Amino acid sequence: MPTFHHSRQKPETATRQLDFVFASKALSDRVKVRALNTPAEWGPSDHCRLVIDVEPEDAFGNPAQEPGPDSNAKSTDRTVSRCESATGPTAEMTRVGRF
Repeated sequence: MPTFHHSRQKPETATRQLDFVFASKALSDRVKVRALNTPAEWGPSDHCRLVIDVEPEDAFGNPAQEPGPDSNAKSTDRTVSRCESATGPTAEMTRVGRF
């Protein structure tokens, strides 16, 4: 899914995918991501915009509501990655969207 175009391209001819969204494993099931990469949605940047929705939890740590059947979020590419911080411990993260 294209998310970037260089200076000699327009959103209509974009071919490069350079943007990713990562979330902790605890959040990954509640995160929905969508790339705004149609020519009408793209905007003035060389990168398209990403919409990141995080469903709230109830008092017991469960998702407050299930996503509806008409959800258009594209978050099917889930991959666990290890992310290391120079100042803290290693955290396990899940890629919830590849754009």
